[in-house]
Amino acid sequence: MAWLEVDSNQKSLINLDQIQSISCTKAGSKLPNGHPLQKEHAAVAAYLSHNQLDVDGLITIFIGTQDQCDQVYQSIMNAIRGGKSFISIQDYQ
Repeated sequence: MAWLEVDSNQKSLINLDQIQSISCTKAGSKLPNGHPLQKEHAAVAAYLSHNQLDVDGLITIFIGTQDQCDQVYQSIMNAIRGGKSFISIQDYQ
């Protein structure tokens, strides 16, 4: 469940129950895996739990301007705090 899933409406979903940690990088910095970003780009990334595989995985959820990433990060955090299990990519685009 650590990958993007597609529901019957063909919307990409993120399984929030699998997120162990989530971060929003600063523009021009690096992703948690060390991959550099362009000067004007920030990213939202998460470590996801693969319970069945007993391993962890890093995914990049979104790359964009700092303002866009801050908005995406806040939308995901609000969904987690609100008890949602899934969030659609369309919910924050």
